[in-house]
Amino acid sequence: MKKFRVHTNGIKIMVHQFSDSGTPVIFLHFIRGNAVVWNGVIPYFVDHYTAIAIDLRGHGESDQPETDYEISTLAIDLIGVLDSLNFDAVHIVGSSLGCYVGTYLASKFPSRVLSIVNSDGAMQNHSGPNGKFADKKEAFLEKLREPDLVFSSIEDYVNYEKARRTHWNHVLEKAITDGWAISMREQKAGHFSLYTTNQTFIQIMGSLYDLKLESLYKTLSCPILFLPAAIHRNFDEKNQFIHEVLKYAHPLSKCVSIPETKHIMLFDHYKEVSQEILSFFNNLDKQSGLT
Repeated sequence: MKKFRVHTNGIKIMVHQFSDSGTPVIFLHFIRGNAVVWNGVIPYFVDHYTAIAIDLRGHGESDQPETDYEISTLAIDLIGVLDSLNFDAVHIVGSSLGCYVGTYLASKFPSRVLSIVNSDGAMQNHSGPNGKFADKKEAFLEKLREPDLVFSSIEDYVNYEKARRTHWNHVLEKAITDGWAISMREQKAGHFSLYTTNQTFIQIMGSLYDLKLESLYKTLSCPILFLPAAIHRNFDEKNQFIHEVLKYAHPLSKCVSIPETKHIMLFDHYKEVSQEILSFFNNLDKQSGLT
């Protein structure tokens, strides 16, 4: 694996490249995540795909400007990465926030996207009829404001994660030690805080609050794989939304709910997630060979 920064859209984005042959697949993490959260999934793709994961702006080892966290901006960042790597078109695999970025990019830049995989993200509007939240935007964002967590050491942070996580395995441990821990911001008196600030988090959530997914999906020309979490709030509402999208989506689009999965399924169900995505890609390849 090699890491390098790409200058795009006025900032630097950290790129993690795990392989360099085959059709490119770009992995986009969830909010407050990082590229390393895909460490359980990536090994299933390196033999047959050019596997790339990036740290979105404000995350991991990418720049964190004070402003500009609209979903459209995150998508333009990604276009710059694709251009830098000379990728004409890619598969995009997202988790939560990454799904919104991938869906937006596929809508606005259809020639650059072969397919999108949405792992429990971009399946329900944040506001409006049948939206996730009933509060007005200002009240909704005000509830999210909180001080950034501060830790006395990196070890203190890792122990904090171990104590609060229900399930601990090697994939989660690597995401924490090789992702969150190495990108922490040093504070005064040798203390540390997580890299993505609450200010950045609130700006992204504000952009998501305003986003209307129907207008994006209705313009998509690529196949979609929906992976809604089986155990998560609003499961019925998400599946109703997906059902409506599939009525007009690309005919090779599909929805699969993996049993026992929760919102972030990359840690506990990385094998099943990988198998579903690979099956989806294989079917696309077979259908492409018939045309």
